[in-house]
Amino acid sequence: MPGDGFKVMKVKVGFRDMSDETKQMVMLAKSFGEDTLFRLDANGSFNLTQAIRFCKEMEAFNIDYIEQPLPADNFEELTALRHNTDIHIALDESLTDCNSAKKIIEKQAADIFVIKPMVSGGFTECKKIIDLAKAENIRTVITSSIETSIGRTACLHLAAANEITEACGLATGIFLNEDAKASVIENGLIRIPDIPGMGLEI
Repeated sequence: MPGDGFKVMKVKVGFRDMSDETKQMVMLAKSFGEDTLFRLDANGSFNLTQAIRFCKEMEAFNIDYIEQPLPADNFEELTALRHNTDIHIALDESLTDCNSAKKIIEKQAADIFVIKPMVSGGFTECKKIIDLAKAENIRTVITSSIETSIGRTACLHLAAANEITEACGLATGIFLNEDAKASVIENGLIRIPDIPGMGLEI
């Protein structure tokens, strides 16, 4: 909601007409303010022609990146898209393990890795992916797969241990009807618990 302190907002795209997508972004920009960064998540819904057209339209807004604009295995077309837009390309569905990270790097198909530890092979594999990304100056974002507070807190520790300063996608507890007590989010920030273990009270 406007005024909740978040400076980065994810917006699902790719399921509206182009004119409606633009109207949606105009409304969001007015509601949340010109300082808010928007991350557009297409979940692989575009083909290359549609993605180029969409990105050109979105360049008028304060866009941080577009996430998975093309299907997961379209590395060549993702590379082509990077050369046809000023909007940074982030990948998550394409990023399933260290080998996929190496392939993305080889194809120069992404500017940002969006890592979901429960999808990308667990925390040990994620550490390898993070190290690869750092070596290639690829931005890294840690995000939830709608885990409970236990999984989200583990993701929080992963981000902190690897000194990831990007805004991460961990404010997903609102999608659960019931959950154990989790870290409080204030002004868009989560404080790392200072009690033993992960810092959760179950």
